[in-house]
Amino acid sequence: MQINGIDISRWHARQWAVTIGNHAITNSSEWDRGSPDPFLIGGTVGFKTIKVTLLIKDSTREVMTMDRSNIVAALLEPADITLDGFTHKFRVVLSKDASFEETVNYRQDRWHKLTLELQGYEYGPELSATGANALSINNPGNIITPATLEINPVIGSASITVSGFCRDPDSKNDYPVTIRNLVAGKKVVIDGESGLVTQDGTLKAGDTDFWEAPVLFPGVNTITCNNSNMTMTVKFKPRFM
Repeated sequence: MQINGIDISRWHARQWAVTIGNHAITNSSEWDRGSPDPFLIGGTVGFKTIKVTLLIKDSTREVMTMDRSNIVAALLEPADITLDGFTHKFRVVLSKDASFEETVNYRQDRWHKLTLELQGYEYGPELSATGANALSINNPGNIITPATLEINPVIGSASITVSGFCRDPDSKNDYPVTIRNLVAGKKVVIDGESGLVTQDGTLKAGDTDFWEAPVLFPGVNTITCNNSNMTMTVKFKPRFM
């Protein structure tokens, strides 16, 4: 197991057991009294729960206690973890921890067991696609995934419109994005995770109109631009239920 790229063997620990839950789901559907049909709407996705048990073994109780403390401290802030035996990664924060000490009497062998309860989301390796007027992108994830759009202008333009990138999560209606004052050679980035828009690395305020978060739905997504003098690149890390 790794926490932010650091192998937990650094703290004399190893992964022992893992339980992966699904994302929590909430739903506000109703069936009013007297109505022949219920009012059904889609569910809202919450956190995925992950329970990990680690074994910590070292020469002294003091060292093991400090190792345990270091692991918990590394998870107090949002972290990316890689679990042994899993291809996908998890973006998580610690919600609860518990630990106890075990001793093998006949060997006088002492070790600590640390149980971590985490919540966050699961994601796969980053994927990308590049094109000009249109991109057809297959999202292998099974839930809505934030995406980043990079636009590289070959020549400057007063305004362009990008469609298919910002869609309503419930209705799936498209809300085209308008980007103004593009300069040749200066890349514009719309980051679906942070919500920031930059041009050549500098915050681009007031020149971009979008009303929904940039996302990709599971399956094939088509993104188009009304200006052929632009190169579009979409990057995303597919998310999973």
